Amino acid sequence: NNNNNTNTNRNYYTCGMALFYIGYDFHRGRFLYLEDLFIEEEYRANGHGSTIMSALALLATTLGCTGGFVWQALDWNTPALNFYHKIGARIEDGLLTTRFAGDGL
Repeated sequence: NNNNNTNTNRNYYTCGMALFYIGYDFHRGRFLYLEDLFIEEEYRANGHGSTIMSALALLATTLGCTGGFVWQALDWNTPALNFYHKIGARIEDGLLTTRFAGDGL
């Protein structure tokens, strides 16, 4: 009699990943920031990205992220932008990336 709850007939695999962190904005409060979302190409269009995004939205809500769930997308990444539009994300204008690098540091 095997009473453990493992199901040996299931195949588990890694099809993608999300890298995120919690940040804070003085005007909006705590937010969940998605740094990177990646789904292996052969697993795309199967709902895995939507599942990850839903889980992160639930986490942001559970953690009281009044500043929301935010991320950036490259303007040339049409597949990603289409995906974000499909899941109901609002794409905002006006954000420019700035940085110090090399000798500028």
